[in-house]
Amino acid sequence: MPIKDAYSNNHVDFEISNIKYEEDSTVSGDVEERIGELQAEISNLETRETSAVDATIDSIISKKEEIRELRSQSSSGSISFEYSAPAISIDSAGRFIKHEIIGGMTVRQKIGEDPMNVDISGVCKESVAKQLDELRNAKYGDIFSNRLPGESLTVQFASVSTSPLDDNGAVALTDSDSEFLYQYTISAVEVDL
Repeated sequence: MPIKDAYSNNHVDFEISNIKYEEDSTVSGDVEERIGELQAEISNLETRETSAVDATIDSIISKKEEIRELRSQSSSGSISFEYSAPAISIDSAGRFIKHEIIGGMTVRQKIGEDPMNVDISGVCKESVAKQLDELRNAKYGDIFSNRLPGESLTVQFASVSTSPLDDNGAVALTDSDSEFLYQYTISAVEVDL
């Protein structure tokens, strides 16, 4: 297999969607609080007279973009990844029972499958890391990747870990923005609903 095919087949897009949070979850309250903070910051920037007009306009635009992103994520219950090629490991097993036949050989019979365990690790920005930290309040969600059988799986999030990419912090720099990068690890277990 050529290297281009191997790379594209093994490094695939990933998304978490249809997240159902527990009734007492504070996720929506946190989102609304953050949106309120951003709107107050925008109001302050719009009324302030400054010599750095371009910087103020860029700041307002980035804050409005963050508000749009927060609203879309809170309404859809999904997490999108800018760096969408994580390492995905799958652990699957079948259930078997042994029958010993008197005077004969042992027969193994398949009686079902264990739930699939999926481990996902990758890199994300700080805003996504905060969303991942809230998965502890999730009942279940759907993960999508063509690495998965059927390209999607409904799972419970057994554990989620986020940590800075580097000890002193690594930053993704662009012309208009910068944000700290984090490593994440998600352990998920397949569920039937």
